[in-house]
Amino acid sequence: MTRLARNLTFGASLCVVACALPFAASALEADCFIRPSETVRIGAPVNGIISEIIPERGAWVDAGSVLARLDTTLQDMGIRAARARADDRAEIAASEARVALLTARLDRFRTLAAGNVVSSAQVEETETELLVAQTDLLAAERNIALALVDLGIAEAERDRRTIRAPISGYVVDRALSSGEFWSESETLLTLAAMDALHVEAAVDITAFPDITPGHLAQVTPEPPFDSPLTAQVDVIERVFDAASGTFGVRLVLDNPNRSLPAGLRCVVRFDRQE
Repeated sequence: MTRLARNLTFGASLCVVACALPFAASALEADCFIRPSETVRIGAPVNGIISEIIPERGAWVDAGSVLARLDTTLQDMGIRAARARADDRAEIAASEARVALLTARLDRFRTLAAGNVVSSAQVEETETELLVAQTDLLAAERNIALALVDLGIAEAERDRRTIRAPISGYVVDRALSSGEFWSESETLLTLAAMDALHVEAAVDITAFPDITPGHLAQVTPEPPFDSPLTAQVDVIERVFDAASGTFGVRLVLDNPNRSLPAGLRCVVRFDRQE
């Protein structure tokens, strides 16, 4: 029994030349290919100059860890300006002092008006001035609230320039370096998840009734990793490849210690279901 010389590609259209290998009455075998369970290309939400890239190619990174930072000189200045506006309470203090002054004056005028010492027009004028001062105080407080919102926006804009890992995995590609310009359309790093692996196989269509989701199978990678392992059927393609007479099967292979690398050819053996 020989293995196919080509890697299998499993996706929306299954471009495979592989065929199922001959199998005995109790089992069937097919060539397969082991790949990461997830591959993520890290892009940027904004353009900018790269100030730092932390992981090297081949390094393991945990989800949430910092991968790279873009230059934040302008964003830092914006944050300082927004924070200064948010901390400036001079307008509020002046408005509070004027409200206190006019409140005391109005109380005094009302007392004097009761004894006909001041006119009712003076009382009404002071009431109007107090209302305007209270409105100014509310506007000053609203300005502080808006300044805090601006500060939050500025900090969020700076945080967008810190790129974090969306998954835990190995760095399999690093396209740019510090000092280079990074555009939104470019990929900076590529991560591959390895805690679980996907086994992609092309199986002869005659075996379709014998394979179901959850079906356990034996996977034997190529040397020197040729110890048999147990994987579970996860996906069964419902669209067959007419050229090769095969259908795609994806199995999940646990790899908790990340001891098995991806990119290996393998043979998968399914027990026939009676």
